[in-house]
Amino acid sequence: MKVAVIGCGTIANAAHIPSYMNNPEAEIKYFCDIIPERAEKAVKQYGCGTAVVDYHDVLADPEVEAVSVCTPNNMHPVIAMDALRAGKNVLCEKPAARTYAEALEMQKVQHETGKVLNIGVVNRFNDGVNRIKEYIDQGKLGNIHHVASLRAQIGQHPTWHVHDYGKAEVRENRKMGHVTILTADLEATLKDVAASQIWHTEEA
Repeated sequence: MKVAVIGCGTIANAAHIPSYMNNPEAEIKYFCDIIPERAEKAVKQYGCGTAVVDYHDVLADPEVEAVSVCTPNNMHPVIAMDALRAGKNVLCEKPAARTYAEALEMQKVQHETGKVLNIGVVNRFNDGVNRIKEYIDQGKLGNIHHVASLRAQIGQHPTWHVHDYGKAEVRENRKMGHVTILTADLEATLKDVAASQIWHTEEA
């Protein structure tokens, strides 16, 4: 399967590209980035593909069956929907979109095209997260009204990022590593937070 990586920044190099390179059934045909040097660096580093700056060039190639969208968040829905309409399967980095309405529009286009739209919400496959889900389904935790969580990851990143979803707040201290703190009043903000949790399923 020929694929393309759109956005050649940190997450592309840390996860998407290595995964494709380790999969004998995948071939990266394009590295796309609006910063030409990033795409060109990827071609040299991984020894394959062609560097392009306009993702429309990728979508125009009938040989490309799937794309990874690894761009800044504001471009996720735009590129993902364009790719779906061009007949490509899409693996889009989280969050799916900036708003619930944008995420629903992405889902609508997926239904119309019949292509795969998968959002990289990898915690869906985390054993600890799935165990908590089992406890909730079994009623062991009672009625859930508020959730607080902390994630810490070793690594150096240059800046602070703060995202505010009303009563749900996510902070990342990238100078000290990768720390995410999430508190959410589920009754008030679940729909907004859920925008980062929508992906293709048979039931959707």
